[in-house]
Amino acid sequence: MDIFKFLTSIIIISFVFIFLKAIKIRVKRYYCKVFGTFRRIYRLLNVKKRSEIVWEELIKFHKEEGWNFGQFDNKKYIETIFNLDDDFRIKFTYQ
Repeated sequence: MDIFKFLTSIIIISFVFIFLKAIKIRVKRYYCKVFGTFRRIYRLLNVKKRSEIVWEELIKFHKEEGWNFGQFDNKKYIETIFNLDDDFRIKFTYQ
């Protein structure tokens, strides 16, 4: 009888952990949506810092993607070079 109680308690605990994990995933998903919405509202309402926010996001995006780029802060532009082939490259400039 003790083995039966032990096995049922393990099954119940495992279901509780699965249920809590599912709730945690849903809460995290909604938290990310709410946080993203507040970030967008802040960006829309903050007119004075809009260009600085875009500049920082552009630099962050290039770093995350691992692209080769040159950043020129005084003129506020980024130059990115994409290698399509060994001999052929494309250069983009974001201002």
